[in-house]
Amino acid sequence: MPEQIRNRRWQLIRDSLVFQGKLIIDGVRDLLLVPAALIATILGLIIHPREPDYYFKQVISWGRDSESWINLFGKNNESIKTSQLDDLVLIAEEKIRAEYDKGGITASVKDAIDRGMDKTHASQGPEQPGDKKT
Repeated sequence: MPEQIRNRRWQLIRDSLVFQGKLIIDGVRDLLLVPAALIATILGLIIHPREPDYYFKQVISWGRDSESWINLFGKNNESIKTSQLDDLVLIAEEKIRAEYDKGGITASVKDAIDRGMDKTHASQGPEQPGDKKT
């Protein structure tokens, strides 16, 4: 199997795993923001009658900050290239690549997965879904 196809496979696996991780983190954040927003609303109504949205605005600010940190769908805007979470993913990738370069278990697992996927694709025949017909 050409190396370009293998690289595309691994890029898809990487992107999918990062996206799933971000979805999980985003979901936990949402679970925390729901009660925080309700509590902030109640406290604001009771404690700050002249500025009842005081605590609620803080929760909204935390939500915006965490949204920027998670960066679920990639670039949030043109000024943000990566998020702090994306930076952590890059650090983890560097460590995995270093282990792979040493030829350790990571390399063995990757090679075994590549061979298995190559074999599966070879048994499906030459034409794959999405292939362009010439």
